[in-house]
Amino acid sequence: MFDFFRRKKKITDSPSQPVSRPAPAEGGLRGVIHCLKGQVDPARIKVDYESENQLYIVTDLSDTGLYLDNGVRLPKDHPVYLQEGTILFIGSRQNACMLGSAGGFSAIGPHLPPGTILRKNYYLSRELASGKDSTVYQAVSVLDRTDMEVHCLNREEFPFSLKGGFKDPGMVPLRETFVENNLSFYVLSALRGQTLEKLLEKSGKMVPEEAMAILFSVMDTLDRLHGQGHFLLNLDPSKVFLKDTGEVLVAGPGLSHQAVSTDPGICRDLLDRTYCAPELLTGRPLQNPAACDVYSVSVILYEMITGSPPPDVTVRHKKKTKTPYSANSDIYEDQSNVIMNGIHLDEKKRIATTQELKMQLTSIMQIPRVD
Repeated sequence: MFDFFRRKKKITDSPSQPVSRPAPAEGGLRGVIHCLKGQVDPARIKVDYESENQLYIVTDLSDTGLYLDNGVRLPKDHPVYLQEGTILFIGSRQNACMLGSAGGFSAIGPHLPPGTILRKNYYLSRELASGKDSTVYQAVSVLDRTDMEVHCLNREEFPFSLKGGFKDPGMVPLRETFVENNLSFYVLSALRGQTLEKLLEKSGKMVPEEAMAILFSVMDTLDRLHGQGHFLLNLDPSKVFLKDTGEVLVAGPGLSHQAVSTDPGICRDLLDRTYCAPELLTGRPLQNPAACDVYSVSVILYEMITGSPPPDVTVRHKKKTKTPYSANSDIYEDQSNVIMNGIHLDEKKRIATTQELKMQLTSIMQIPRVD
């Protein structure tokens, strides 16, 4: 689903290069290890850093044993090379730590080493992509040998809208959602194709009819979800998947609108302000969650037709937004007005449902722009 861009580093079982220690980092044991839960006694682990290969040299000095996340015990009193982000358990899973002065999290998301096994089933073979708050891994199920994608989110108890096992013909099959090692995960079936994000990176703006044909499928899926009381709230081009067969699917479990209403802080941490509706950032309960998805779909359609999304909500409050018609005269002006009504900052003036959005885009009636 994503292009590979990160190469694995070789891990050996004994040091062969001079060792140098990085500068200590605030909050990290010796600057190179971070306690996740329980207690981590510095006297029970020796950690050094090899800057040339960017690997950590770990020696187990404990009597209770030092274990990797997949259950393998490290040899006692013998140094082993490990990557940043490796999770270690001291004696039991009640005492967990992670290599890296920031707890294994880079500035763009959490990272787990290849070979990690999650849920005693999902074997992570390689990292595929990383974003602000999440990392995607290619994985295989140990139990049934099927290919998977595991999405790791830098947050415990992520408020998913959809739970594992949820099925809809317009959704990428959602295998499971779970929490492990203070991180939330969701697992999707691996499919052949590409995300809309990747397509836009290659093609730039699209022919309006082609763009709308893709998003009409997304709107149909959202309309079914809304009818069941589910709302995504965090839709963006990376979550629209185009299969090689031409089928268009929506990926991901979305955000719980109940959680957003009770804990608005998650929006500031987790949502992309380019695609999220402005009311998600106010901290007030949502009056119409469906209108939030209308906003996201309309922003995506705006981007597909013009080649770039409109400015985020903080800028749009101060500066007038150009219409799709002004950037691409191939679209009808009435359809341009519909898109602008779909990204209206005032949810009361915005198009209320994805079904209504689709109907207006296909209407032969003259549709004015709402100020």
